[in-house]
Amino acid sequence: MGRKSQPAEVKAAKGNPGQRKNVVTPISVIPVAGISPPHELSKSAVPVWNELVKPMVDAGFLRQTDTVVFGVFCQAVADFRRAVKRIERDGEFYKVKSNHGEYIRQHPACSVKERSMRIIMQYATEFGITPAARQKIQTGQVTQPPAGGLFKPKSDDQEKPAGRSAITFN
Repeated sequence: MGRKSQPAEVKAAKGNPGQRKNVVTPISVIPVAGISPPHELSKSAVPVWNELVKPMVDAGFLRQTDTVVFGVFCQAVADFRRAVKRIERDGEFYKVKSNHGEYIRQHPACSVKERSMRIIMQYATEFGITPAARQKIQTGQVTQPPAGGLFKPKSDDQEKPAGRSAITFN
């Protein structure tokens, strides 16, 4: 399999270090007021949406067509926060009594937290908002080489080294 395709915004932010021809598609900027949360979001995910949508739009990483995917990301963040609060309140483990004795089990919120973390990381990578994704974008911004190039061409009036013959190929 080949590399995953990247959004146009991420490609533009990385620059074009290889100087290959890029197909440029116009990027439409949508005002924040035009993007509303999907109706499927839970009550706990709407504040996450409101917290994150403006920085994402300002950075150019969110469009109207991305609202459902971004909604899934916000829902995962809300689930993660809720699971962390429950674990802090109840603890990571609890005791269970059975016919065979008493044993310790992991709180179900721990699996919700872990699943949410995986989803958050997956979608954050897709949106280009993880530190590694930002680093890739920042390293893609290449400065132009000096006017004469990286290596200055030799001029014909320079002396040739003594004791060596110059070989030229035409």
